[in-house]
Amino acid sequence: MVAVSGPRRGARRPFVALNVAAQVLLFCWLLVVLNSWGFRQSWRFDLTRDQRYEVPDETRKALAGLTEDVEVVALFLHSRSELGAIEHDVLMRGLRACREFELLAPRFRVVEVVDSGREPEKAAMLRERRGIEIPNRIYLLSGEAREVLAPDDLAELRRPTPGNPEAEVLREFAGEAVSNALVRIAEKERPRVAFSYGSGEVTPGQPRAEASIEALMRALRDRGFELAALDLRTVAEIPAETRLLVIVAGGGLYEFQPLPQPARAAVAAFVERGGCLLLFLPAEGVCGLEGLLKEIGIRPRGDQGEIVAMRLERGGRPADHVALEARAFNAQHPIASGFRFEDFRAELYYSRALAVEQPAEAILSSDAASWLETNPSLPRRDAEEEQGSFPLMAAYGGSRIEAPGTYRGKVVVFGTWTAALDRFFAGDLRRLILNSAYWLTDRDRLAAGIGRDPETDRVRLTAPLLSAFFWAVVVATPLAALLGGLFVFWVRRR
Repeated sequence: MVAVSGPRRGARRPFVALNVAAQVLLFCWLLVVLNSWGFRQSWRFDLTRDQRYEVPDETRKALAGLTEDVEVVALFLHSRSELGAIEHDVLMRGLRACREFELLAPRFRVVEVVDSGREPEKAAMLRERRGIEIPNRIYLLSGEAREVLAPDDLAELRRPTPGNPEAEVLREFAGEAVSNALVRIAEKERPRVAFSYGSGEVTPGQPRAEASIEALMRALRDRGFELAALDLRTVAEIPAETRLLVIVAGGGLYEFQPLPQPARAAVAAFVERGGCLLLFLPAEGVCGLEGLLKEIGIRPRGDQGEIVAMRLERGGRPADHVALEARAFNAQHPIASGFRFEDFRAELYYSRALAVEQPAEAILSSDAASWLETNPSLPRRDAEEEQGSFPLMAAYGGSRIEAPGTYRGKVVVFGTWTAALDRFFAGDLRRLILNSAYWLTDRDRLAAGIGRDPETDRVRLTAPLLSAFFWAVVVATPLAALLGGLFVFWVRRR
């Protein structure tokens, strides 16, 4: 028996080696396939106690009730600046939220993500086919409806300033912002916004309009609003389909002329029957709507040119211009949702002060270092001038109680027309204006209100890190398993 077993054991060795090699190769093949498949799949589990990362119920209902496809398109144009890198990271967080929603509804799909620098031809085709004008945005498209999300819509950013050149993310609300856009685009409602003209307002085609009013109009159009133009001097009644009337009382080629009596009556009747008004006051003089504003608790101060002023200092020296650093705001109001007092920054130029009484509310106020200036041509702080914090923006919430002399619509008033023109492309002032439009048209039900602080202990999967992780799980891990199996086989053979 001993003599017979020896040859048999030796004869079995090649089969054992072949069997081990086949098992190791099969294991590695399964490991590669499973890792490759799993790398492209996503499962999401919210294990927090307060379910802070869970998809809101209203978003789930909107996803489940989609009757048309919603396609997500993103076009990137990388910047080497620190701010550009941060904005790109914020947009990627928004795309991750979109991919999470993609798992919940087959009609919601991320279809194209294009890098203009790496694929210029594909980017040009995407621009032409989809009608995309501005890069570094996330576009939600459904038929003719569209919603556009910029980095400022997805997070609260601290942008570089002469005093603080570092940029950073202060608070992120990508999930809330995408949810809000999804609900709006699913409703298929396009509130009509009418811009007044003819009395000295800035209009498209005029100087500064491309970087101001046209930017505002484009932002509203990209967020599902229908735009129209309205000459208040020629209408006896504002059309019933108008949901929001915007009056920028200044900035045009000619000095703003106060609205005549028929126009005042038309605006008052419009607000009384439930219409909404977004008003940017002229730098001085009257706009013609002071009677309406007084009845709802908002009174512009300084009809003869009295403005709120504050001289900003840069590097210990007074700046060459006078601006307002507006930092105090009513954080409890829906318009100010998503802002924090300690991080809010907005600069205005030559803003009128407002006197605000109930039922109106002050939304934005100047810094405590400001004062009321009576000589805008030579601004300086005088002891006899009133000093302190002054309201620069106010809102009237409307009333659903039909009573004599009670207005049913909503009104938002800015103390200066420059709020709609200067520094609109980015920053807190831009978000504040868009939040005002949402609130006035009752589209703020899922506005980014709470948000969350950036998680410093979370590993950010940047593109290089993601590529390294992919090759590690697909190649390095199976190769290590193969080498380990061969080593074990070699040791056992010896």
